Amino acid sequence: TTDIHALSRQLHPTVLDDLGLVRAIDSECVRQNSLTQANILFDGPGVKLELPSDVGLTYFRIAQESIRNAIKHGSPESINVGLELADHHLRLSVHDDGVGFELINNRPEAHSGLGLISMGERARLIGANFSMDSTPGEGTEVVVELMLEDDQAFRATP
Repeated sequence: TTDIHALSRQLHPTVLDDLGLVRAIDSECVRQNSLTQANILFDGPGVKLELPSDVGLTYFRIAQESIRNAIKHGSPESINVGLELADHHLRLSVHDDGVGFELINNRPEAHSGLGLISMGERARLIGANFSMDSTPGEGTEVVVELMLEDDQAFRATP
């Protein structure tokens, strides 16, 4: 049953339902900090955002994958994760100061890594913009931005 619970958490982390996206990403940053030499910092709203579940899960998974990719491939000293909601735009950024890499034709989807492809596809499925900027020797930044429509109920609660 331990394996079943672990698999269930991997598919849909209960922290998202219990605490919301902000606390879930913060929790992931704390967890990853305990596993790596990189210093992972999170800057997010001091409130709980009530978002559609597919939006919350997508943002959480992209943050998680971006942090993992940075640690695995970038050898960063620091990773800065930011989440902000302003003017109906929900923006996630994950920036590391690692080794970076040369983007093929300035397009992240041109790379064959399954992680990059899945992040872009996840964002596309909820109608979000996904972008990546990377420079050799200067690190990488992943950005996901979604314009929340009036019919996508969201609230910020203390």
